[in-house]
Amino acid sequence: MGITGNSSKVDQRAQPSGVPSHGEHRGGVGPSDGPDRIALDLHARLCELVPDVDLRIKFLRVPAAVDAAWTEARMLPVLRAQAKRIRAEITRLEHVATND
Repeated sequence: MGITGNSSKVDQRAQPSGVPSHGEHRGGVGPSDGPDRIALDLHARLCELVPDVDLRIKFLRVPAAVDAAWTEARMLPVLRAQAKRIRAEITRLEHVATND
């Protein structure tokens, strides 16, 4: 039980998605490496190439709140699901930029 009398499982379920609860050991896997990091890096690159949020969310077909969550390293399962589409768009944008 925690200080407030709640069990630690209750505390963990109240934790926001993508944020490990206090003291949780993830075995070195997290946003700093693995599929989450790849997806976050792809999103960051897309943000560099398409700084206009309205254009970016139109392409991604997600609400602005989802794009903002990805910028804050939240909602990572949804971002990972979009990684292939983001990678393809980055490739297209970089190809267009080099041919101009």
